Amino acid sequence: HGQSALWRRGRRIAALLLALALTVGMNLIVEDLARKWDWNLDFSANNRFSISEETKELVSSLSSPVRVYTLFSAGAQTSSVLLTQEILNHYAAYGTIQVQNIDMVQNPAAVERFRTEGRTIANGSLIVANLDESRFRVISSGEMFDYELNDEMNGYSRVDFVGEQQLDAAIVYVTSRVTPRVLFLQGHGEADYAALSNVRSAVEANNYEALPLFLSSEQVELRSDDILLVIEPKQDLAAYEYEIVKNHLSAGGKM
Repeated sequence: HGQSALWRRGRRIAALLLALALTVGMNLIVEDLARKWDWNLDFSANNRFSISEETKELVSSLSSPVRVYTLFSAGAQTSSVLLTQEILNHYAAYGTIQVQNIDMVQNPAAVERFRTEGRTIANGSLIVANLDESRFRVISSGEMFDYELNDEMNGYSRVDFVGEQQLDAAIVYVTSRVTPRVLFLQGHGEADYAALSNVRSAVEANNYEALPLFLSSEQVELRSDDILLVIEPKQDLAAYEYEIVKNHLSAGGKM
């Protein structure tokens, strides 16, 4: 029975890691091309839409308000900005979502409280936070869209607006008391946590919290629902580190 449960758990984690690997490859290419191409979408009046019934249920059921900070420059009128503003108007209509714009060009210090290790905050991003801002999530402008390869452009084109899904996932995260965590092992030559922004984005989009993990720290506290992610280590773990990992797995943790 124990081996069967371990096998099922292993298959679930393997599926998650495969999805992450595929997402990383796509996102690395997309981010590079997004800097080189001036992508715009034509959202005419006939294509404008409302939020889904699931989103309406989510925002209307919130017990306390959620803050959404848009980081748009004054006068920004691109199609993605207009579309984001429109969908946020639908969220705000329910009274539980508070929307406020911060102009990073004029007031860069206003977002300093939201900066975290390995996560940049760029103009055009969104910041979703609970009322006291103890929990927050940054959504980059590129994460608001899906992309597909366009042979005619010799690059990638935006094909679908997924901002509603990203906003809903962020709202669930900032209003949850406990969020399952994916811990990126560090300290043994692994892929650097700061450089794995695309992997972290994929993890967070599935409502996990992404954090670096140093087993050498005296503050190590692993929870039974933690997933330990080890990417390309170059050195062996010390004996006491192996014990920490073994105890974590024995207690029901995942790796």
